[in-house]
Amino acid sequence: MTRVVSTILLCSFALAGLAGCKKEGSADPKAETDALRAAEDEMRAAYKAKDAARLIAVYAPDATLYIPSERPRVGTKALSEGMQAEMADPAFNVTFTTAKAHASGDLGYTQGSFTIRYTSPSTKAPISYSGYYLTVFKKQPDGSWKAVEDMSLPAS
Repeated sequence: MTRVVSTILLCSFALAGLAGCKKEGSADPKAETDALRAAEDEMRAAYKAKDAARLIAVYAPDATLYIPSERPRVGTKALSEGMQAEMADPAFNVTFTTAKAHASGDLGYTQGSFTIRYTSPSTKAPISYSGYYLTVFKKQPDGSWKAVEDMSLPAS
């Protein structure tokens, strides 16, 4: 009986000690969510400046960008080539609004709405459409957040 009580007490002390431990690498969820919003602010600034290199810096090297009516762009080279071509278009403009952001552990996501304007390849006239997006971010070893999956969907 004494052994059982001793074991229970020992386990209780061990659990109490573990309960007070903070998981290594865990952070304030609000601060992490704010970091995701800051990454999106950087994306907005890069789009506004038509700076493809600045925009690419927000993406992980193996990121995938899904654009309607296009094959997915996978990796830095494909992302860079596509973004440079788009940003060379004088009519090109992207605006987006973050509706929701959430981070937990080393993964997070943002979602919202966007409007894109560009020159139609067939008519050579500026066109635009709006839609919704979902971007998945992964926390990098240096603590920064990089987009790893970025998907957009037209509203209609």
